[in-house]
Amino acid sequence: MDTLVRFIKEDEGQDFVEYALLAAAIGAIGVAVIPRFRQTVIDIFNTAIDNMLSAAGS
Repeated sequence: MDTLVRFIKEDEGQDFVEYALLAAAIGAIGVAVIPRFRQTVIDIFNTAIDNMLSAAGS
């Protein structure tokens, strides 16, 4: 019983777990959001490339 109480009260290593959960949450959000904006980002880059090529006279 004393071992269980000590285990519950100890917070050593807690920071690592919190940062790991935060990183996992950010990763999950990224996986969910990035595909929705994929085509928009591609279009923006293609427009920028076309504008630079036009400005360069190619």
